[in-house]
Amino acid sequence: MKAKDYILQYTADIAEPWLSKDIVRYVTEKSGGTYKPNYLKLLLPKLVVNNSGRPFVGVSGDFFYQRDGKLFAYNKEEYSGDYFGALTEGTSVERVARFLNNVNPPKELKVDTSNPTILLITQCSASKEKKECPAQDMYLGKGALLIKELLEQRLGKTPSISHYILSAGYGLVHGETRIKPYDNTFKMLKPGDYRQVDEALKVTENFTMLLEHIQASLVVLCLGKKYLGLININRIPVKHRSKVVLLGHPGLRTPGFKTINYNKEQLKRFGTGEITRKEAIISYLLTEYTLEELQEDVTYELFNGGDSE
Repeated sequence: MKAKDYILQYTADIAEPWLSKDIVRYVTEKSGGTYKPNYLKLLLPKLVVNNSGRPFVGVSGDFFYQRDGKLFAYNKEEYSGDYFGALTEGTSVERVARFLNNVNPPKELKVDTSNPTILLITQCSASKEKKECPAQDMYLGKGALLIKELLEQRLGKTPSISHYILSAGYGLVHGETRIKPYDNTFKMLKPGDYRQVDEALKVTENFTMLLEHIQASLVVLCLGKKYLGLININRIPVKHRSKVVLLGHPGLRTPGFKTINYNKEQLKRFGTGEITRKEAIISYLLTEYTLEELQEDVTYELFNGGDSE
C-alpha cells in the first residue's frame, strides 16, 4: 500500500479516531495478527515512526508516520528512512513555532548552592515516566539511566556532582526540579533554528549564569549534536572555557575548551553502542579519574587519537 493511498486523521491523544476499520485492517494485514481495539490504543503510538514520544522504537514495527495532522502508511523507500523527516518540513519559522508550541511554562532555574566540584549537564530522552517527578527520574532512555546509575553510585562521594538536564520540554532544569511528561523533541530542529530556540528557552543565558554562580572546578557537557547546538559557545566567557569539557561530537575541536574526539575502535573498551556512548565515557571518566586528572588536557588525549567517525 502506497503512503499516498492511505491517509487518516491523526489525533495527538491517540484516541478513538485511530480505531477505524481501516486502521485495524491495515495493522492486522501487515502484522499477520489480530488485534482488539483496546489493545490497539496501547499499540498504535509504538507504530508511528516519527512519534517523538514513541517508546521502544522499532520493536512493534514501523507502520505509520504523521505529517500535518494526518497519519500516513509508512514506506521506508518513499520516506527515505528519515524518521523525523515530516517534523522537519517547512520553514525555520514554522519549525520553531511547532517546537515552542509544545514547550511547558518555564521552571525557575535552581542554582545549586552546595558548592559542587563538577557541573554535569546531560540531555533528555524520548522515553519518559507517565507522571510528574524530579527531572533526574523522568527519563528512561538507556543513556539517561546510565547517568542516573552513575550519580547514585557517587552520591556522598568526592568530587561532588551537580546535575542539570537540557530538556526539550522545559529548557535547562536542575535534576531535582519536578517536571511533567511532555511530547516534544529537538530532533525536529535544523541548525538554522537553534539561535531562535536558544533565545526563547534562555539556554545559553541560563548556562552562563550557572557558570558564574556555581563556580565548579569542572563543567561537563554530555550532549548530542543538536543539544550542544542550542548553546552558543561563542558567548561563554573566556575565563570559564578551560574547565568546560565538550563531549559527544566526533571530530569536534573547539579552541579554549577540553574536547573529546572518539572513534568506534576506542569505544569498544566501554562495551557500549551508539546510543549510550557519551554517557559511557562520562561514567568511565568520573569513576576512574581524580579531579586533578580530569582538569588536565592530557587526560582527554586518550580519546583523541586515530580517525574520527
